[in-house]
Amino acid sequence: MQIIHADNGHLQVSAYNRAVQFGDGHFTTLKLINKQVVAWPYHKNRLVEANKRLAFPQIQLEKIYQSLLDIAHQRDAVVKVLVTRGESQRGYAYSQDIIAQVYLYVSDWNHDAFSYPQGVCLSILDTQIAQQPLLAGLKHTNRLEQVLLKQELLEKSLQDGLVFDTSNRLIETSMANIIVYIDGQWCTPDLSLAGVAGTKRAELLEQNPQIKIRHIDKTEISNIHAAIMCNALIDYVVVASIENRVLDQTIAQQFIRGY
Repeated sequence: MQIIHADNGHLQVSAYNRAVQFGDGHFTTLKLINKQVVAWPYHKNRLVEANKRLAFPQIQLEKIYQSLLDIAHQRDAVVKVLVTRGESQRGYAYSQDIIAQVYLYVSDWNHDAFSYPQGVCLSILDTQIAQQPLLAGLKHTNRLEQVLLKQELLEKSLQDGLVFDTSNRLIETSMANIIVYIDGQWCTPDLSLAGVAGTKRAELLEQNPQIKIRHIDKTEISNIHAAIMCNALIDYVVVASIENRVLDQTIAQQFIRGY
């Protein structure tokens, strides 16, 4: 395994890297705060699961962790840990002795950039994401759907939006997982067919087994009474409204404080 620091974008990635050629990679994005790697066990589990499901070459997690600690002792930062299968000349096939590469993309931590004191206003987005159970839940580097989602947000001048799959089932927002309060029950979308299973979602579900994981149809959106969003950078944020319909922020805040 090779670890490559790409601080401030000064490093040139090889044209033969399989993440560049085929999107053959996976990643996790985390915070380094007060000389600590925040929620490392959950990010570690994400990397292990992706490596296993995608049959990647072995990576040295302790070496990655130590590299992150070295950065954390220098500064607070956001780091994207991107694992690629390695390099190959052409074609989808690869040699059995291929060596994984791990890129650490480091940027400054800015709390205000990930703070939403007034909550987030969501709209229903037209762009849908495909169902693919072999990749569902993973944060792989095939992210064209997310690029299209961001384009829609920019074109419509929206803050964020609800994302559905091609069966009109709620999956996530463009930037986070979502937990919704429907008919007196907190629930979160089933991600067995599409979407990204985030580290904050994993932490929340582990600590709150009463949250129901289920398919949520588009027709149920009008029944959402309250909602929160979560990811590794924003932590937990209240949803202020959906399609200009104001939600109950008090219940959402109580849930966050109780957690």
